[in-house]
Amino acid sequence: MNSRLIYWLLSCFLITLFSGLVYASTQQVLRLSANDPQVQISQDVLNSLSEGADPKQLSASQIDIKKSLSPFVIIYDNSGKVLGSSGVLDSKAPELPKGVLDYVKAHGESRLSWEPAKDVREAAVVVKYKNGYVVVARSLKEVEKREDLVFKFAAIAWILGIGAISVTFLLTKRLSRTSNESLASEIAESIKLPKPRKRAKK
Repeated sequence: MNSRLIYWLLSCFLITLFSGLVYASTQQVLRLSANDPQVQISQDVLNSLSEGADPKQLSASQIDIKKSLSPFVIIYDNSGKVLGSSGVLDSKAPELPKGVLDYVKAHGESRLSWEPAKDVREAAVVVKYKNGYVVVARSLKEVEKREDLVFKFAAIAWILGIGAISVTFLLTKRLSRTSNESLASEIAESIKLPKPRKRAKK
């Protein structure tokens, strides 16, 4: 394996690595930032509950989570019974995955991607308070659109990078071959024996 091929393989590896890192880091920033409004809302709800607010009043509005991008609130008691929910899925409160409330009971908080129905994905923040649990969630639809856009940009950059390094590899290979053939021809000419001289007739 010649040095140019090694250089090409190493360049392809580095381009792939950096493209993947850029996509992964940007995707994580987008996904983590999707939790920010829910964190703020959950703290506001906790403050209101600690001041004696009625859970049903805090979740009085009805949001169809299949259609709306708005954040919604679900409040549970300590046994896991729904006390109030502003988000509805098929006319009832969406159900959290089993074990989430148990995890929050042990750790105080959980931030997760929640899929209560097909094609319905939510960024949810679940927090514990004295009398139960507060869930605040909102749709990931717009965030996922941005993630797809970032993936397309990363893929285009990868294709252009691999294409550029491949063209450079082929051109240098051809130039090197031409140069070697020219050098070989010059060497052959330089070592060619001179033709014998004809003897003069007496």
